[in-house]
Amino acid sequence: MKRVKLVCFSGTGGTKRFTSLLETCLIKNSCDVTVLYLETKSIEIAKREGTFYDNSYDLITILFPVHAFDAPEPVYKWIKALPNCKSVSVALISVSAGGEIWINQACRFGLIKVLSQKGYDVFYERMIIMPSNMLIATKETFSMRLLQLLPIKAENTAKEILELKQRRIKTKFKSRLLTRLAKIEKVTSKLFGKELRIKKSCTQCGLCVKSCPMGNIKMNHGTPHFGWHCVECLRCVYICPTHSIYPIISRYMVIKEGYDLERIGKQLENTVLESDEEITSGGYSFFKEYIKNDWV
Repeated sequence: MKRVKLVCFSGTGGTKRFTSLLETCLIKNSCDVTVLYLETKSIEIAKREGTFYDNSYDLITILFPVHAFDAPEPVYKWIKALPNCKSVSVALISVSAGGEIWINQACRFGLIKVLSQKGYDVFYERMIIMPSNMLIATKETFSMRLLQLLPIKAENTAKEILELKQRRIKTKFKSRLLTRLAKIEKVTSKLFGKELRIKKSCTQCGLCVKSCPMGNIKMNHGTPHFGWHCVECLRCVYICPTHSIYPIISRYMVIKEGYDLERIGKQLENTVLESDEEITSGGYSFFKEYIKNDWV
């Protein structure tokens, strides 16, 4: 029985959704699976149990959404705190709306560098495409098709990582350069948290406080107050039941229609989708290979 550790950071739910499916597939393959979500409460529990930095596994799989062409800060923080080792196999799975286009190709490069220096064997890279949660909404039918594909992607991913299938991607220089330049996002994301404001429609339900993965939101005299540990994941903006949280300067980032994967998933149950040819027409033609070919 292989001991597998899944380490996941997820903002608005796409990465967590895939992690859950992957966990199920690994368990079906007789694996002993431990899941660590890089969120304040889960981290506190793992530290108390002594499993937060534990690398005594046959395989570690790290899953994360692409933030500014790179991995989010909580993932880097966890990896940098890992103890050195002789050889533990590591798989990296990134999630984005853009797929494996050149601007995203280096999103795992920095992690690989740190892990390799510590003695870990990164043998596997993969990009999972999910509906966009910022700037421009993904077409509804395409969003449903992406969710429909997730179980297949999870099954194939589980099979490949258990076989230790070598799957590495050679990143282009311009991609690595862009990712390096975008590291300023690690600083500006903290500022994003400070520009968030609350509308009068706020019901003081505290859902944003409970849901923030960084523990960055506190109630102050009945109103949410944002600290300096924001990673710009947008969870609080989209999870608010009264849509009362909004950024002042960065309003362009937020999708006006909101972002709700659960709603899309439920809608999929009662929808007959168009053909893949119709779904991927126009601006979505780039994703034809992702739908047809599991290697992409």
